[in-house]
Amino acid sequence: AAEAGGGGKGKKFIKPGESREPKKDMIYIDKETGKQKWVKKVGEELVERGATGFAAGAPVAIVGGVHKDLYARVVSTGGIADQMSAVVKLTVSKETVQVPLSDLRPVDLQLEKSRAGFAFRQAAQEEAAAA
Repeated sequence: AAEAGGGGKGKKFIKPGESREPKKDMIYIDKETGKQKWVKKVGEELVERGATGFAAGAPVAIVGGVHKDLYARVVSTGGIADQMSAVVKLTVSKETVQVPLSDLRPVDLQLEKSRAGFAFRQAAQEEAAAA
């Protein structure tokens, strides 16, 4: 016997204008200061929140290895548990390279704009504390 509602798979019917895709995470960034604001004026544009951590598209700082002191964007991550690495695209030369995750640090773009080189200084302090 066929179930009423057509299909029986439990799918929700989509109305015109709706989507199965999750909503994008939108934030307001002040154009003058470049910082995130919590109150938006009428007519101001929202922008999509950028990727963070080691997700694809996230900005990272390379703090070790051959490409030390360069910035890049993550293309993909993978590997075996203790040998995780990321394929990144360098921001200066647009070259794609593979770097171990231990040589990468996530970058907060807003913090990096206000304090250039912050990610590299923080990594140097971590190394000094460990030694």
